[in-house]
Amino acid sequence: MASDSVAQAFGRAAWRARAACEKECLAAEREPDPGFLVDLRFHDLRHEATSCLFERGMNTMSVAAITGHKPSRGSSANPSQGRDHRKGTRPP
Repeated sequence: MASDSVAQAFGRAAWRARAACEKECLAAEREPDPGFLVDLRFHDLRHEATSCLFERGMNTMSVAAITGHKPSRGSSANPSQGRDHRKGTRPP
């Protein structure tokens, strides 16, 4: 298995999903969103899943064990206390 096999398979799946969405939009006489799934990468989902685990109260070591990330020293025990990557702002 090549090192980028998962990324390639994910790219093909995203492309098929976008094509299906465009077909569905055209059948419903709607304009498809030009940005839908265009810039989505497998790593984006891994990052989102990591954030969700922290939002559910998991600690750094547990999240690292699940995601395969290496916990870094000196990092916040809860990254959601920092910048909110989905909105570009800090949470309240």
